[in-house]
Amino acid sequence: MRTLLLALLIGACAIPRTAFAAVDQAAAPSRGKTVEDWGTEHAGAIKAAIDPTDPMKTAAQTRAAAAGALGPLTDGEVSDLILAASAYYLNIGNGAEGLALGRGALAWDRAMKLGPSYEFDALVRTGSALYLLTDYAAAARDMQESVARARAITPFDPNAVANATANYAVVLDANGRYRDSEAALQSALKLRLSATPVRPEGLATVYASLAGVQKRIGRFDLAEENYRKALDVLERASLTAGRQYARALHNYAVLVSDEGRSEEAVRMYRRALELTTPEKRMEPGRLPDHSALASALVGLGRLDEAEAAITNAIAIADKLPKPNIDVAPAYTNRARIREARGDLAGAEADQRRALAVDRQVLGGDDNLEVPIDLAALAGELRRNGKLAEADAVSAEAVKLLASVPARNAHRAVVLDVRAATLAANGKKREALASSRAASEALAERFELDQARDPGPVPPEQRPIMGRRVSLAWDAAHP
Repeated sequence: MRTLLLALLIGACAIPRTAFAAVDQAAAPSRGKTVEDWGTEHAGAIKAAIDPTDPMKTAAQTRAAAAGALGPLTDGEVSDLILAASAYYLNIGNGAEGLALGRGALAWDRAMKLGPSYEFDALVRTGSALYLLTDYAAAARDMQESVARARAITPFDPNAVANATANYAVVLDANGRYRDSEAALQSALKLRLSATPVRPEGLATVYASLAGVQKRIGRFDLAEENYRKALDVLERASLTAGRQYARALHNYAVLVSDEGRSEEAVRMYRRALELTTPEKRMEPGRLPDHSALASALVGLGRLDEAEAAITNAIAIADKLPKPNIDVAPAYTNRARIREARGDLAGAEADQRRALAVDRQVLGGDDNLEVPIDLAALAGELRRNGKLAEADAVSAEAVKLLASVPARNAHRAVVLDVRAATLAANGKKREALASSRAASEALAERFELDQARDPGPVPPEQRPIMGRRVSLAWDAAHP
């Protein structure tokens, strides 16, 4: 699930080079598309051209790399090539390379004073990369700066501010600032609706992003309404064949699944997969669809179907040159299937693999995924009777809670697993304290504005686990 939020950032970041662009105002659209496609297809060559300390050398090496295919490049086309390569790496989950390329583009844009539109695109890439690398504070900084660049070009394209504000809202959400994120997205929505012409892709992105944040603050009714609006906008515009429609459908299915409507979720996940050809269903970007489908099927007890779905997810993961951020959740889902079949040793092995992959991909323990991986592993160890190791692992998870944003549901899950582990080890007093802390964290997580939300969240509506799609909650409550 993790790349889906990032896709919202990358999918709506580019601002057309209209009259406000500092250079290249007369570039033909066909030329721009050719440059973008070449940068995407030859991202490795562009990556090799980057000199992090010398933007002039970066430009010279980029021009040399593309000279045979594209001929002479304008200053703006140099930036576009680098940004296309950055987007390629971000879309395959490689935040480090995406960041290096984004910073390379930004340094060149500033050196040549290409103008706010180019800086905006570069800042969205760097902000997206930092988001992917779970450096949410730095991501918020770059996204906030991108809003300022967008405002500089507002008179020419009001959609620019909507793009920037929506991107910033996604990062605010990652920082646990859910109300701020919701307000930013509502502002972006007003801009989208007031723009002429209305761009359906951008409007659908804002509706879907707003739905995601409202889900996290417990407003399931509003979230469902906005997911439906996102899908409706794309359907009316005959845009159901692209990845954006599949992403919106996928995220709507996550909401439906988290509400316990697993049958509906299964239909939606399958529909998202059926929107493309059988060959493309096994592409890297489809890994989350197969994995989430398996998760929903496990909830229904349809283990054979779940096994088939997770087999597809793992097959995609095994073909990747190196793991990305969607691989660990696939192993976590397979652990659930194995546990349901009574293969506790296999479930433990898969959860250990998920932890190792996250540590490899995310660069250590300083991110919000590792504590939840440790908590899930502690649950498997507890069920395998390895109580001493479960105690140590769950304690390690609690120590890492500083990397989990305030009011993020992962905090409650980690503390809840710790309570269960302490209880299994006979440490009842400590278990009670940890359970109380989990309850307090969950209450803080769902602290609602009473003026808008007059009643409590119904008990049947489980907490939303964000990227993990409630898997950790399931692991904590066997």
